Amino acid sequence: MKILLIDPPLKSFTGIVSFYFPLGLAYLAASVKRDGFDCTILDVDAVEAKSGSLDFAHEYERYQFYIQALNNPKHPTWELMRTIILEQKPDIIGITALTTKFGSVIQT
Repeated sequence: MKILLIDPPLKSFTGIVSFYFPLGLAYLAASVKRDGFDCTILDVDAVEAKSGSLDFAHEYERYQFYIQALNNPKHPTWELMRTIILEQKPDIIGITALTTKFGSVIQT
């Protein structure tokens, strides 16, 4: 059985570089792999990481870009996620749902 665990986008929409690792998903992946399942983590902010800012002081001023991306089903990030999901053909998809990323969770 193939399992795909997704950490949905937030920072990549605002132009902030994210250096956070989805530790909770890593624990889940390790557990299911130990039980013999094929498990992959898709950390969307890491995949989409480009040159960005580390200036967290202005992060919430960029929140409007997050909202715009949430409401744009043709945004390249959503297209990338669709492509990865279609290529991997997982049997199960799990999505982490941190409060600040809840809009992305709903769109995912």
